[in-house]
Formats: sequence, C-alpha cells, structure tokens
Amino acid sequence: METRLGLEHGVEESIRRESLLAGGEHVLVALSGGPDSVALLRVLLALRGELDLQLGAAHLNHVLRGTPAHEDQDFVSELCRQLDVPLSCRKLDAGSLAGPGNLEDKLRRLRYAFLLEEAARERAVLATGHTLDDQVETFLLRSARGAGLRGLGGIRPRRRQRGVIIVRPLLDCTRTQVLEYLQELNQGYRLDETNLDAKLDRNWVRLQLLPGLERRLNPKVRETLGRTMRLLREVEDDLSRRARAALRKLVIQDGEGLRIPVDGLSDAGPALRRQMVREALRQVRGHWRGLAMGHVESVLALLERPSGRACSLPGCRVRREFDHLCFTRGGKVPDFSYELSIPGRIFVQEIRRSVRAEWAAKLEPTATGLVLRSRSASMIVRNRRPGDWIELDGRRRKLKRLFQERRVPLAQRNRMLIFEQDGRLAALEGLGVADSFRPREGSQDLVAIQVER
Repeated sequence: METRLGLEHGVEESIRRESLLAGGEHVLVALSGGPDSVALLRVLLALRGELDLQLGAAHLNHVLRGTPAHEDQDFVSELCRQLDVPLSCRKLDAGSLAGPGNLEDKLRRLRYAFLLEEAARERAVLATGHTLDDQVETFLLRSARGAGLRGLGGIRPRRRQRGVIIVRPLLDCTRTQVLEYLQELNQGYRLDETNLDAKLDRNWVRLQLLPGLERRLNPKVRETLGRTMRLLREVEDDLSRRARAALRKLVIQDGEGLRIPVDGLSDAGPALRRQMVREALRQVRGHWRGLAMGHVESVLALLERPSGRACSLPGCRVRREFDHLCFTRGGKVPDFSYELSIPGRIFVQEIRRSVRAEWAAKLEPTATGLVLRSRSASMIVRNRRPGDWIELDGRRRKLKRLFQERRVPLAQRNRMLIFEQDGRLAALEGLGVADSFRPREGSQDLVAIQVER
C-alpha cells in the first residue's frame, strides 16, 4: 500500500522533474471537494514548508446539482477553515448555460474561466488535481475519436493559459493511490454521483473499459499508457521546436495571416510537414483548440491541388495561391471607405492599419513607396469594388486582371488599400501610382502616404 509519506515524496519528485514549481510561489488549488482535489491540497500543505509555498483554494458551486452542490461548498469551506487555507467561492449562474451546446463542455469552460480569473487576480499558479487515471482516460478517448501527436500526449503537466501558469502535480499518481493516501490521513471527501453514470463516455471508459483492459491485457495498463504518453509529449515537443525553426525561415507575414511556399512544405518529411502546418494554424488562430488531424490533412491536400482551391477550418481559412499556401484568420474583409484629409491620419478598423498623408516638399521615396500628385486636400481610402480600373503605363487596366498578373493572393485582395481622388483611382498599395497622379520633378503638389500595421 502506498504510504502517506511515499505519495508526498512521489509528488515532490514530479514537481522537481517536470519543473512545475520553483519554490516561493503563491499556489491556488482548484478545490471541488472530490478525492483528487482534496488530496492535492493535503499534499501541497505537507510540502509547503520545503517548497516555501503560499496556498489558497478556489471553489465553483455547480448549482445545477441542487442540494449536493451546496453540500460540496459547505464541505470545502469547513475543510479550508480547519486547515487555515484562504478560500474563494462563487456560485455558477445557471443562465450562463442556456442555449445549444454540450452541457459538460460549458461547465468545464465556466469552471476554468473562474479559476483563471481568481489565479490572475491573486497572481498565483493554478494547481488542478488531474491524476494518471485522467491522463489515461483522455488518451483512450482521443485515440478512439482521432487525435494527432499533441492530442495523444494527453494533459500537459505544466502550461500557460491567459497569462496564468497551470500545474498538475498528481499526474503520475493513480486514483487508487490518492484514495489510499486520504484513508491514511482519515480525510473525508465528496463524491459526485454523476461520475457513476456510464452513459457518459468518460465514465464508461473509467468504469468499464479500463478495468477490462487491466483484467485481460495488463494489470498495470495505467502506468504503461502513462509512460507512452510521456514519450509522445517528448517527441511532439522536439517536432514543434523543429517546425518553428523551419517556419521562421519560410513564413511570409501577410496582413492578417501568413504565406508559406509550397516547395518548403513539400521538401520536409511527412511528420515535420504536419507539424509545420499545425504550428502555422496555431500562429494564425492563436491557439490549438478545435484542431484535429482531419484539419491538418485538409491543408496538406492543397499541396497537390491547383491554385485557387481552399479549405475552411475553425477560425481559419487556408487557400492555395499559385506557389504558396495562404493562412488567414477569418472570412472576407467587408467593404470599407474612409476620407483622408491632407495632412491627416485615419485608422482602417477592418484591416487594423493606419494611414497617414503629408504634403511633401520634394520627391523622396516613402517606406510604402507611395508619393503622388494631389489635386485636392483630401482623398478616399478604400478597398476594391467590382469594375475598378486604373491607368498604368499608358494602359487602362482592370484591377481584377492586374491582381491576376501580379499574382496577388485572393485572400489579400480585399485588404489592399486603394487611394481615390475626384472619382479616379490615384494609387494602389504595393502596385503603383496612376499615370495622371504620378509625381514629376519640381511638382509642388506632392503627397507622401505612410501605411502602418
């Protein structure tokens, strides 16, 4: 049987091996009242002196469970009073759960939102009571539903979310070890009856699948799969480092997204190529959430498709544009039009860029290369419209054909700034100035345009 001292030593070793805590931190324990979170609080209390920790706890009352939920809060409050641990409590607003969607997922998001808010307010590290059993259940669920290397690596022992560090000190401990530890302490805890409902997928894995695997295949299946997941995390971490390094050499930042040369992706090996696509999607979307193997495969399929083909993913769109894959955050940029005084400055909200116009005493190139002759003290700054045309090099050119010839990606065409004066196109960002607005030596009506992200 695992002794109390043995479990505490095991958690201390995990904390040091995974660099979860350096010592001296303020740690906020996510305290539901269940055995895992109660054991986590007791272990950290036992290690508090050695690690020089300041401890607190936070509890969200799931009012939907009625009387048991209020009894959970009473238990947690009394436990923290006995242990002299500061506690923050909040009752869930049932109205926040209204509308379509998975109830369990909504509860999880609201719980984390509360915990992260409290941890940020207290400038604390957030500690959760996830165990090895939670890891293995996650692995089996993700394996069955389809997950990539990162997903199969399971719950990370330490990560950052919304500026808060989250640690899981019990990830190497089984639930059996946790229960034996609490028994040694003669420490009570609360049980959530919904965890016994085998109709829920995670509960079925916990109550039926895992015990069956232990009886038939391997009595130490939890520990075995835990080692496998640790190995997968190490492989994924190494691939991620290599993918980020490769992308730094290839990526072209482009407005609200990025472009990657097709040849650069094709030359990489299959595993690295997938990781590069995942990393590109993360950079554009800002997070990993909602990404699955199928999304990455949809992007990779564009390497073999002709220019113009695209795929829409959660929070991102990827399009093959000639020899590049273009990753953009959202959908089409809406039409916009602003009046720019000379001199003056505007902010184009739709593409989050500022434009400044100044009278110029002489012909000098600007950072954007836009210097033109102005016929009035203002101009219109907008994006393209159907039928737009401009005079360039003695020819009347339609913008649609000009964009095709200059190989401007479709995803960028609505983001390009057009400068119009007296109903005529005076200049196109990055493509040139119209013949009749082109500056000449000695001109006294020059305007310099600066565009800033």
